Amino acid sequence: MVFGDSLTFQANHGTDGGPPDQSVTFLTDQLVAAGYATSVASNFGATTEDLESVTGEIPEPGADILVIALGTNDLHIVNAAPRSSVEASLVNLDRAILQAAASCVVLIGVADVDTWGLSANADEFNTGLTERADVYGNWATIIDAHPEYLRGDDNIHHTAAGAAAYRDLITTSVDACA
Repeated sequence: MVFGDSLTFQANHGTDGGPPDQSVTFLTDQLVAAGYATSVASNFGATTEDLESVTGEIPEPGADILVIALGTNDLHIVNAAPRSSVEASLVNLDRAILQAAASCVVLIGVADVDTWGLSANADEFNTGLTERADVYGNWATIIDAHPEYLRGDDNIHHTAAGAAAYRDLITTSVDACA
C-alpha cells in the first residue's frame, strides 16, 4: 500500500499531472513486476493529515508493507509558517502507522530544497522519518546528487528522469522490507 502526494502521482502517471503517460512504467506496474500486490493512492496537495481518512479504509487483512511518501505539502511555507509543524506531521504519521499495522513501514523523505521554504524543516522532518521507518528512502540525498531530477519551473516536481528515480527509490525501499 503506497500513500503519497503529487510526487507519487507523477511516479505513477507521468510528470505533468495530466492523463497517464503511456510511455512510462507506472509505479504500480513496477511494483507488480517486482512481485508485489499493491495499491497506490496519491493526490496533488496531499498532507499527512490526509492519512487518517485513507489508512482507516485499508481492507482486511491489511497491508504487509506500508509506504508513505508525504511531507512536502506539510512543510510548504505559507504566510511565513509551514502548513503543519514538523511535530504535528510526525504525530499524523504515527497515527497512520499504528492504524495500518503493517509488518514493514517504508517512509520516503522530502528533498531539502529552498523552494517553498522546505529547507527550513526538511532535516528535522527527515530525521523523524528515520526514527519511525523500518526502511527510510532518502530522496534528499538523491536530489542533492541529481538536482536535474526536479523541474526548473518549481524545483519540487519531477522531470521524467526524476519520476523514474522516485519509482526506483520506492521499489528498492519496498524490496528492503523482504
